[in-house]
Amino acid sequence: MCTLILSRTGLKLGIVRGAELWDPEGLLRGQGRVHRHVQLTEVADLKHPGLAALLRSALVAWRRRSGTVS
Repeated sequence: MCTLILSRTGLKLGIVRGAELWDPEGLLRGQGRVHRHVQLTEVADLKHPGLAALLRSALVAWRRRSGTVS
């Protein structure tokens, strides 16, 4: 569902098939046709209100694709 990518500017949280997700907060970055990432530069970025909703959406989408919907 996610991958951690270390970079010089911080941490990127890669979201598998993130380009398919609704992102009203505009957190997703990248130009990929399939995958996108969220740039995290400081600990406070983890508390962004849209991040939890985005990760929940990513988890639901991943469960649907893998057939593990609960």
